[in-house]
Amino acid sequence: MKQIIRLAIVVVVLMVTATSYARTAKEMQKEMNDAVSTVLKIYKNEGMSGLINFTSQCYNQTKNNEFVCVYIDLASRYLDQMMVEQNKLPPTEFFGDELFGPRIFGVFVNKNMDEAKSNEYLRAATPTINKLVDKKLRSKK
Repeated sequence: MKQIIRLAIVVVVLMVTATSYARTAKEMQKEMNDAVSTVLKIYKNEGMSGLINFTSQCYNQTKNNEFVCVYIDLASRYLDQMMVEQNKLPPTEFFGDELFGPRIFGVFVNKNMDEAKSNEYLRAATPTINKLVDKKLRSKK
């Protein structure tokens, strides 16, 4: 129950932060959940190269809801970080800060979010996505 309340609070913060893009809390929760499920499925079938391709395609082809691409990117980055830490693999350059920043910057500009709002959004979304990845990975074991 506490976890649901925390997720609801984070979603409310995200909604307030992204005022230029009206969505309900339920829609945002579904988008995050679907993004994480998709990332894990692609990783299982295609590895990091599949996630790179899918993430790139998302940004190139999605015009209305680029936040979904940000969620996919965040989940993929987190999964990459986990693989680096757990398996001593080198980090995937595509998901590093140098390339991640410019990808997501366009989304925030399109939604008329300044740097402060963008950072606030990421501070709320990142731990939520990370927890969803952890939860889904645990449930698959």
